[in-house]
Amino acid sequence: MTGKERFLYLKLLFTFIFLMFSSLAGAQTENAIVEKVSEVPAVARGDQFIKMPTAPKGYHLVLKGSDHNPVINRSGRIKMPLSKTKVHLYFQLINDSIDTIHYDICKEVTVPGKFDKEKGSAKPFVIPSLQEWHGYEGKFNLSPGSRIIIPNDERKSLEKLASLLQQEIKQQTGYLLKTVTGNPGKGDIYLSLHEKDTTIGKEGYYFQAGDYISIRAIAYRGLFWGTRTLLQLLEQSKSVPKGIARDYPQFKIRGFILDDGRKFFTLQFLRKYVKLLSYYKMNDFQIHLNDNGFKGYFGNNWDSTYSAFRLENDTYPGLTAKDGSYTKKEFIALQQLADEYGVQIVPEIDVPAHSLAFTKAVPAIGSRKYGMDHLDLTQVA
Repeated sequence: MTGKERFLYLKLLFTFIFLMFSSLAGAQTENAIVEKVSEVPAVARGDQFIKMPTAPKGYHLVLKGSDHNPVINRSGRIKMPLSKTKVHLYFQLINDSIDTIHYDICKEVTVPGKFDKEKGSAKPFVIPSLQEWHGYEGKFNLSPGSRIIIPNDERKSLEKLASLLQQEIKQQTGYLLKTVTGNPGKGDIYLSLHEKDTTIGKEGYYFQAGDYISIRAIAYRGLFWGTRTLLQLLEQSKSVPKGIARDYPQFKIRGFILDDGRKFFTLQFLRKYVKLLSYYKMNDFQIHLNDNGFKGYFGNNWDSTYSAFRLENDTYPGLTAKDGSYTKKEFIALQQLADEYGVQIVPEIDVPAHSLAFTKAVPAIGSRKYGMDHLDLTQVA
């Protein structure tokens, strides 16, 4: 090692040591400041808003959200849950003088429930787990004489869902239930969008099993998720534990990505997958519609490297993969089916890399610098 190389090496080493100790000192300072933030004051029955924890001198706290938004929202408003619930609150601790200096803080608080004591049926098993549950005594029993009831004034909006649920219950139990409008009676299943509790959001719902089962929401998707809860319970038994659930998603997007570019999946498979995702209340299905193999596995030759684009294309007919694709009509029908099942289809067209299918169709747009699996963005008008 020359003298110059030794000098550069030592300079680099001392710089690394300095940065390491600076980082440790900064972390210690951060921890010392964060530890001065008090706990969230206890929530008492009847409180409408949380009380903010105390910030250290020179700082202030901003509430950013919670993991149970229908219980405590971003403004700190409290909606009493059915049973005692632990809620994680997320704050930012911000410096009063330099607002770019801030720290993320999580604090836990327990919110008392509407029902003081847990009694009756234990929370039933479904996926994902019910957010809130209060059990009653006994069980609701589905029978061949049970009916699916929708309100008279919601016939147009819920008739299709009622018919779908009818077929699904038949597949699961063998019972073909009548679907009618009107008021529910003992043994019936009642669907309604007239729920008054808007804090549950568009994907939330109430599920109540007593003399009859009532599923109520403020929007179609929430009501649909309630029917998935019913189907999961009926899969286990035709007897459903009596009780009331207030359920809503913990995460706004619950998704799955399928690589359809490197391996083709039939349309029938995709339609079944929509229903499978929906059964577990997953609401986002991203379909990766184009991709290619690695040149090194195809003799280092881009021309023989596998690539595919799965959609019909009128402008460049040669772009569509020969070993499997979907017409526009088929893919639109898939998206319409997904809408009915509460799932959003995200068609992913991957560029500027992973683009060999496009450059094979239009060679002039391929990158000579990075490889033909990249688009040459300098050629785009």
